[in-house]
Amino acid sequence: MSSSNIINFCLGIQDKNLTFLENNFEIRTIKNRNIKVFHALVTQKHCNCPHCCSINVVKNGTKPSLIKIIPIQEYETYIQVHRQRFKCKACGKTFSAKSNFVMQRARISYSLKLAVAQKLKFKISLKDIAKEYNISIATVQRIMDKFYQIKKKELISLPENICIDEFKSTADADGAMSCIFANADTKKAIEILENRKRDSLIEYFARYSLEERNKVKTICMDIYAPYMSLAAKMFPKAKIILDRFHIINLINRALNKTRIRVMNSLENSTLKKMLKAEWQLFLKDSNNLCSTRYYYSRLKGMYSSLEKVEYMLKNTDGITEEYDIYQILQFALKNNNFNLFENTVNKALKAKEKISKNMIVSLRTLKKYMNYIKNTMDISITNGVIEGINNKIKVIKRIAFGYRNFDNLKKRFFIINGILNLQVN
Repeated sequence: MSSSNIINFCLGIQDKNLTFLENNFEIRTIKNRNIKVFHALVTQKHCNCPHCCSINVVKNGTKPSLIKIIPIQEYETYIQVHRQRFKCKACGKTFSAKSNFVMQRARISYSLKLAVAQKLKFKISLKDIAKEYNISIATVQRIMDKFYQIKKKELISLPENICIDEFKSTADADGAMSCIFANADTKKAIEILENRKRDSLIEYFARYSLEERNKVKTICMDIYAPYMSLAAKMFPKAKIILDRFHIINLINRALNKTRIRVMNSLENSTLKKMLKAEWQLFLKDSNNLCSTRYYYSRLKGMYSSLEKVEYMLKNTDGITEEYDIYQILQFALKNNNFNLFENTVNKALKAKEKISKNMIVSLRTLKKYMNYIKNTMDISITNGVIEGINNKIKVIKRIAFGYRNFDNLKKRFFIINGILNLQVN
């Protein structure tokens, strides 16, 4: 095997028009960094003039160009290509020999571009990819735009079960929050919309026929009125499901505000510090509180987590009633006991003088959407799928130290999640 074929094999270049020269290797210093340079000739034995198709062509010297390839052993690597020039005697025009390892007038090899495009599938920033391959961030962006293109076309069908949620968007997006919806069955994102406002969402889903929208059976969402209005208008046969986490979160936020208010009004420093330090115990299911006793320095005795909560409730006013409401509602939702949930809400609202205004507002919200809460208990679908997807979006934004362009964020999310496939020419 010749040295040219060996280099071709090692570099992964399959180009019959490219031949490495005898003195084919050197190390240069450019801008205080060492680079490896291979020398090669690109020529064609038989070629026609691309302008007039004449075969009456002669060689007309060579044109050198430095082509960047994939780094070797942490060295920035190039191929010094001497591209054969030809002149047509029929029309008098000149042209160059063709090569498939690099495009015409390009300075980066196709294999390097492909490697960058493959790297975009991993959770790594564009800046780090650019640094790894010694290219600019703008070049990485251009490669992403070329190899991954979002085609604007309507979806053929909608899934039967949809999860919908929002996330903090980019600075250039129309609105502070963007909307994302996913297939609850396959656990895959379907689309990311720049605006979560009701009118924008209606405009998007109006592209689907009423027959197609009627196939949707359930829509799971958080307690956000525009989503409910959207579902009622665009999906008349779909059942609205409120996410379990957001139902409980609505109550524990009210309970937390009461705890802080009572804590700030206390003069007993020990009890005040307990209410501040042990806040997580209030939000836990009382059945899951640890009963094992450990020495507790603040009370100078042996106490379990359950006994700590009992001590704080016993020595404070205004928390016990709300804590009991929270625990019963949490138990009812966990065990899908709708009657217990509804009766607890109604009973608490009748005795509203014993609870805070924040808790009253939360309970009234639950009563308003009680039919949707019943659907939550009847159908085992949650927004956990889309919350996980939102977390991926946050990771993508964090590793890039933020995105300014919504389209770039959307494209990168689709690439990492395998929704947008590599398009090789």
